[in-house]
Amino acid sequence: MIAINTSQPCIGFADTRQGGRAENQDTCAYSETPLGLLVTVCDGMGGGPSGKLASTIAASNIIATLTACQSGDDRVEALRRAVINANIALYQAMEADPSVRGMGTTVTALLLNSHSAVVAHVGDSRVYQLRKGKKHFRTFDHSMVFQMVKNGSMTEEQARVSANSNIILRALGHAPDLQVDVTELPYKKGDRFMLCSDGIWGMFPEQEILRILARNPGLGEAVESLVVKVDAAGVAEGNHHDNLTLAMVETTADSELRDTSKPWLKPLLMGLGVLLVLSILANVYFLAMNSGKDKDKPELVQEQQPADQPVKTLADPSVDGKVAQPEEAKPVEQTKEKPAVETPKEEATKKATGGELNASHFGIKPDVKKDAPKPVAKKEPAKAQPAKAQPAKAQQPAQSAAPKQEAAKQEAPKQEAAKTEAPKQEAPKTEAPKQTTPPAE
Repeated sequence: MIAINTSQPCIGFADTRQGGRAENQDTCAYSETPLGLLVTVCDGMGGGPSGKLASTIAASNIIATLTACQSGDDRVEALRRAVINANIALYQAMEADPSVRGMGTTVTALLLNSHSAVVAHVGDSRVYQLRKGKKHFRTFDHSMVFQMVKNGSMTEEQARVSANSNIILRALGHAPDLQVDVTELPYKKGDRFMLCSDGIWGMFPEQEILRILARNPGLGEAVESLVVKVDAAGVAEGNHHDNLTLAMVETTADSELRDTSKPWLKPLLMGLGVLLVLSILANVYFLAMNSGKDKDKPELVQEQQPADQPVKTLADPSVDGKVAQPEEAKPVEQTKEKPAVETPKEEATKKATGGELNASHFGIKPDVKKDAPKPVAKKEPAKAQPAKAQPAKAQQPAQSAAPKQEAAKQEAPKQEAAKTEAPKQEAPKTEAPKQTTPPAE
């Protein structure tokens, strides 16, 4: 293990081991440049010594390109150009020596200063940014199995243990036109950047690697612990494991580039999404319950009023909230014309004259002008009806009328009471009796 000495706001350690292979084809290098501290890990490929040669050419050309830069150069484009120049150098070496044709290498590079951290990668070597023991950023492998992970065909753990995990889709030396993934990252004090070959991350699941690093608070101890555990696991499995290389850099201050990411935003949005789904489900449930209750309720059928009856309406409510009741119509008192009570003398006179009385019978001279009847149309004279015989009571003497008058007085209160109890009826219209004018004396 070696310590990385730098003037930048960070400290670092690196270690590389041969593993179970005949040669260690990995290369780890670092250097101070005008653009910041450069740390790179390259995993070489090819038969014989060509794999180591490829990783060495790549690392040295990246350092050379960045060392030649000016402090004001764009750091993202400078790192991209450095990786592309390393690819060109590999093609030139293969043209010069046909025996090394087919060699290639992966590349991970970190360029860090007080402003930010710039990372670049090609192939399946990785760069992690860890914050408080958790993964904050990680590069995406340019391999066949990780393309299947991206498409949803398999999980990352299935890709790690797959027999095709060594098939990569991008590497230096495989194509003249190289596509490089470059990202600029802000950092906080205590963040750790880990660069490693597949010999490190391919031995354990990712969460296990993070737990091993978290158990060692010291950076050097964390690097040594992880490398030792990976190498020991490879030996235990038959000592056929790959080369393993690990470099870690821990920042000692916050970057000038501020972290605009909001780690709390994702959990908040997920919580709001869960609440929204629960609210929708609750509304659907209550709507279904209410609709079921409405179906169980009997329908109210409004009784129709006959067409000839008036429609009953409620009176407007009063101010105090009580419904004003319509006043009960008071019946109009109707008076009936009381039948005249005849005196005994009038009764005797009426009998004597055949039932008709006039003023001359009482010694009153009629007013001819006032009582003269109005002219009426002539009518056929009614046939005279023979007078009926009066009952025997008419022959009784006059003095017998007195007891009848007393009885009539006693019957009067009873008749008044009967009138109040009887239903009030409209008084029948009575026509005045015809009067005849007696001849003048």
